Amino acid sequence: MTAGSSLQYYSTNTNLGASPQHSITPKEAYTLILKNKDNPRFVILDVRTPGEFASGRIENAVNLDYYSETFKMTLTSWIKIRPISFIAEPRAAAEKP
Repeated sequence: MTAGSSLQYYSTNTNLGASPQHSITPKEAYTLILKNKDNPRFVILDVRTPGEFASGRIENAVNLDYYSETFKMTLTSWIKIRPISFIAEPRAAAEKP
């Protein structure tokens, strides 16, 4: 990820005052994570493959492989429990069939 890169931010939380899907910079993602560090309802969802996740991740991130056959079902069940927000590189969103 380069300094000028953007990420996609997705949220099911309608109380954030922002569009549920929009681009953010890595710096904005970092600020969002720091702001919610002690929030037990805030989950850092890493949607990369398990191999990519194992190679390095954000502390306390939870892995849910975007390409897994159970991705949609698992994400849907989590959304029923709590609002979900996640950050992804644009390529993951664009490559999903």
